[in-house]
Amino acid sequence: MSSTCLSQRRLRTSARRTSARSALVVASLAAVVLGLTAPSQAASPELTPAATAAATATSTVGGSISRTEMIQRAQYRVDRGVPYSQRAYYKDPQGRTYRTDCSGLVSMAWHLPTSATTWTLPNYSTQLASLDDLKPGDALNNINAHVVLFAGWTDSSHTVANIIEHARPT
Repeated sequence: MSSTCLSQRRLRTSARRTSARSALVVASLAAVVLGLTAPSQAASPELTPAATAAATATSTVGGSISRTEMIQRAQYRVDRGVPYSQRAYYKDPQGRTYRTDCSGLVSMAWHLPTSATTWTLPNYSTQLASLDDLKPGDALNNINAHVVLFAGWTDSSHTVANIIEHARPT
């Protein structure tokens, strides 16, 4: 099984869903709290089903990018089964290299000018106020541990989410 995966995670919401510092508890990750952020350069159109064969190059590095393209770019790496490493780099469809870890996946999906870390991704994003504000392509970031890309809700109660992540093999 590849260390990069598209998976469903059950999310528990708290009574403070609308607070400015909303967080998610991902039960399957032993209750790691993740911050909610949206890429600052994201274009506003809603996500339509993305083709996973290849990521189209309609965005420019560091420029505006659609949510559809973000998901396509992340799926590009998933489809190739890129092994996890904090020292290795892998090319995106246009030949730009990004680290092959969780923050490298999000950096590549967002078409950032550099491969950010969980600590520096907030420099490229905006804090969200609520779980209900999450849109495909947003990140759930615990700056001390791990970041995942939100792909969408599976239900209207917003309790199960599809995420794309590049996790450590263990």
